[in-house]
This record gives sequence, C-alpha cells and structure tokens, in this order.
Amino acid sequence: MDASKKIDSRFKAGVSGNPLGRPKQTEEIKMAKVRDALDKNIVAIFYKVLDSALAGDIQAAGLIFETYGLRDRLTGKEAD
Repeated sequence: MDASKKIDSRFKAGVSGNPLGRPKQTEEIKMAKVRDALDKNIVAIFYKVLDSALAGDIQAAGLIFETYGLRDRLTGKEAD
C-alpha cells in the first residue's frame, strides 16, 4: 500500500473513538467474581490448604485451626 494514501476513518487522527474509555470494574463486581471463583473451587482450596498443613506449613495449619475453632482444643480451653 502506498504510504502517501490516507485511509478514510470515522475518527480523527489522535482522537480516541471512546473518550470515556472502558468502564472500570467496581469493587463490588471484583468481589463478586472472587466469591464466584471461591464457590466453584472451595473443596479444592480446602484440600490444598489441608495438604499444606499436613506437610508442615504452620500458616496453613493455623488457618485451619482458627477457621474451625480448633485452637482452643490445643490449649485445653473450651470454645465460647
């Protein structure tokens, strides 16, 4: 194609065809996507954390103990 020929366009050179740009996702939409992903994968996530805890990952073990109220059993205290 000859470089001197100008291609007709409905937009002016250097001006966006969408001046407002793509709308940004709101935090609510982002969190809905996270919740949806968690709902679909919750069992796999739990077993991954459990496997890590059993392999010696102290943070994973702490997460399981805290989430399921098991920390009190380790210290001999009764849960409220």
